[in-house]
Amino acid sequence: VAGPTGGSDHTPVGTVYIGVSYAGPWGSEESYATVSRYEFDGDRADVRAETVDRALADLLSELEARETTR
Repeated sequence: VAGPTGGSDHTPVGTVYIGVSYAGPWGSEESYATVSRYEFDGDRADVRAETVDRALADLLSELEARETTR
């Protein structure tokens, strides 16, 4: 919910969910997905910018984790 309106008690303005998934080779059972919930402060532009930054950081973290397990 980027705002400035549309939030609720359960999902306030600034709430975003970011998911990262990996599709492993067919039949390998290596595929997985992660999802994280974040609450960012600021106006709509701030929330959107934070969402992009956090999504890229989450993706980089997953890529680095995959490299260390190889």
